[in-house]
Amino acid sequence: MKQTARTAILLATVLLASACAGTAAPAAKVRTLYVAAGGGGVKCERADPCGSFEAGYRAARPGNRIVVAGGAYGPQVIPTLGRARPRIEFTAARGERVTVAGLDIRADHLVVRRIKSSAHLNVDSQVPDDFVDDVTLVDAAATTHVLVGTRDFVWRGGSIGPKVDEKLAFIAGRPTNYRVTYDRVTWHDATRTNADVHTECLMVLGVQGLTIKNSRFTNCAVFDILISRLGGDPLSRDIVIENTVLEASKDVDGSDGYQSLLTGTDPIDGLTLRNNTWDLGMAFQGPITRGHFVGNIGRVASCADGVNYSRNVFTDRRCGATDRLVRGAFSQFVNPQKGDWRLARGAAAIGAADARNHPKRDARGARRDGRPDAGAYEYKG
Repeated sequence: MKQTARTAILLATVLLASACAGTAAPAAKVRTLYVAAGGGGVKCERADPCGSFEAGYRAARPGNRIVVAGGAYGPQVIPTLGRARPRIEFTAARGERVTVAGLDIRADHLVVRRIKSSAHLNVDSQVPDDFVDDVTLVDAAATTHVLVGTRDFVWRGGSIGPKVDEKLAFIAGRPTNYRVTYDRVTWHDATRTNADVHTECLMVLGVQGLTIKNSRFTNCAVFDILISRLGGDPLSRDIVIENTVLEASKDVDGSDGYQSLLTGTDPIDGLTLRNNTWDLGMAFQGPITRGHFVGNIGRVASCADGVNYSRNVFTDRRCGATDRLVRGAFSQFVNPQKGDWRLARGAAAIGAADARNHPKRDARGARRDGRPDAGAYEYKG
C-alpha cells in the first residue's frame, strides 16, 4: 500500500511538471516604434512616426526597438530619463542610410545601430554625478567623438573622422570614464593646417579601463594616441591595445609625425600592448607598472622601465630576451601604402608571437594557430 501511494505521488508530480512546462508563457514580443524625418506622431507608430530620436525615446519603454527611416536629420538628442534594463535599441531601417547632424547620447542601457553623424557623436549626461551606463554603438560613424562620465561603453564597428585642426576623439578625465571598449573602429584623417595646432586621433585622460582592439589609426596628426591627465584627473589604468594597426602619424607637410603613442609624465598602472602593428616609435614619459608588450611589430624607439617585453619583432632594438630584431620588418607586409597590413609570404613575424599570450583571433576574426604570428594579422598564405 505504501509503495502504491509513493508511485501515485511520483506520477502526479511528473504529470504536474509536464503540464506546467506545456503551458509556459510565450516570450514577450518586442514592441517596435518608428521615427522618420518629417514625422510628427506622438506614439511613434508605423503609419504615424515620430520626427526625432528624442520623441522616439520618450515614447519607448525598456526593451523596445526604435526603427529610424532613412534620410537626413538635424542634431539629435537621446535624453536622460532613468530608463532601466532591458536596453532600448535605435536602428536604421534595413538597407537605408540614416545621417544626423550630430548625436548626443545621455541615456543609459542603450544600443544604437548603423547611424552616421556628419558632426559629433558624444556620450555625456551633462550632470557630473550621473554616469551614462551601458551604451553600445554598432557600425556607427562620426567626425568627432567625446566621452564624459561613462561606464561600460562599447563602440563596435565603424569610424571616426575626418577633422581638420581638432582631435577626432577625446576621453575626458572628469567625470571619469570606466570600462571603455573600441572594437573594429577606424580613426582616420585628423589633420592640421599649421605647426601651432596640437591634435591627435585619440586623447585619453584618466581612464579607468580602456580596450582598443581590431582597429586602425591612419593619417593622424601628430600622434595616433595620447594618454595623459590634467589637474585632478585620476591616473589612467588598465589599458589594453591589441590586434590594432597604428600607422605613422603625419605632420603638416605630409612627412612622418612624432610617435604612434605618447604618454604624459604621470604613472600608468596596467598597460598591455599585444599583437599590434605600429609604424613609428612610442614615447613613455612617465613610469609604467604592470606593463606587458607581447607579439607586436614596430619601431620600439626606447625600452620602457616596468614593462615585460616578450616575443616582439622590433626594427631598431630588442627590449626583451625573446624579442627579434628585424630591420626590414616593414617591407614584409602585403601593401601598407594602401592600408593592407597583412603579412607577406616569408615575413619574419610569421610564427614569432607568444604561443601562451595572444588574442585567439586576429584583427579580421581569423583564428590564430598554435604558432601565432606577431602583429595584428595572422598569415594565412
